[in-house]
Amino acid sequence: ADLRRRLAERLHAATAVRPLAAGPTAEAALAEAHRVARDGRLTEASLLAALQRGESQLAAALLSLAAAMPLAAVERAVALRDAKALVSLTWKAGFSMAAATRLQSTLARLGPAELLAAGPRAGFPLAADEMRWQLDTLRKAGG
Repeated sequence: ADLRRRLAERLHAATAVRPLAAGPTAEAALAEAHRVARDGRLTEASLLAALQRGESQLAAALLSLAAAMPLAAVERAVALRDAKALVSLTWKAGFSMAAATRLQSTLARLGPAELLAAGPRAGFPLAADEMRWQLDTLRKAGG
């Protein structure tokens, strides 16, 4: 019974949804993202490392800087759980579709059936025009 209780607690902690704002404030995350960029470390690897550490706010800030989009646009895509918007932001940042998949599942908490899967040869599944439209929509929505 004790083992079952501990396992249930551990599973609950592992799957509990944490808000994007968990951890540092948006301002602190952006400051850290700017420091990473100044140090020449604004890479897909640094983004994935932040996701791995559970630093959602930092990952969002890194994506924002890499894509040259306001943090509010990334936060909006995450809040709406918008796979197409996250894929488009990742594309604009110059990161891979593998990173887009991780962002969809980790930041937006999309399940396997909700993920926008990679296209042929692990490429982006959306046309460039559609991704530009997604980005424009995020900008116009105040993001």
